[in-house]
Amino acid sequence: MLELMQLQEKYKDSGLEVVGIAADEDAPTAVEARTKLDAWLAEKCPDLNHRIAFDLTGEMKKLWREPSFCVEIPTSFVVDRDSCIAFIGHPSQLGEVLPKVLNGSWRTSNKAKAADQERIATSEPLAREQALKKPIDDRFWAAVEAYPDVAPA
Repeated sequence: MLELMQLQEKYKDSGLEVVGIAADEDAPTAVEARTKLDAWLAEKCPDLNHRIAFDLTGEMKKLWREPSFCVEIPTSFVVDRDSCIAFIGHPSQLGEVLPKVLNGSWRTSNKAKAADQERIATSEPLAREQALKKPIDDRFWAAVEAYPDVAPA
């Protein structure tokens, strides 16, 4: 989060707008999840200088993370001035990538193409594995919830 705040400050005059998306908050209701998130942000990021969007419906995962084979969190999606996804990767890579995205040289570069190929080659097998495990995990957690007194601590 600190990296994103620093990048927002550094590139705000270049038109950068950082938007964090809380997409995996765990709580029984949207109100409770949002309250929990707001409390965490107030404690951990009192000087937050960018927006945080809230997604309790899973649309971020369904429309962005799954199609891009991004299974790890955090993941950054950089949308350029032409409304194209210019970069998908870990926030720690943004310091190198953002200046090139902002000046328009990143998306068509060989380095961008290589980064995409590497991301897909690395993440696609993990995404497939998670998809195969999901029905098993769903049944397991449903059983745990059905019998809370029996579940291991």
